[in-house]
Amino acid sequence: MAIHIIFRIENRLVYYDALDKAHTTDDYGDFVELVAKEVEASLDLFMSAV
Repeated sequence: MAIHIIFRIENRLVYYDALDKAHTTDDYGDFVELVAKEVEASLDLFMSAV
């Protein structure tokens, strides 16, 4: 089963900043935190549609 994550447009800059930080410093903390928040928001959206 695949999980699809929707990164909301209002978090675009946060996403790019976290991705850049992960790439340049090998510190994935901000990126993992953002992904976790977006997974939760995506699941909430999916569950409200079901």
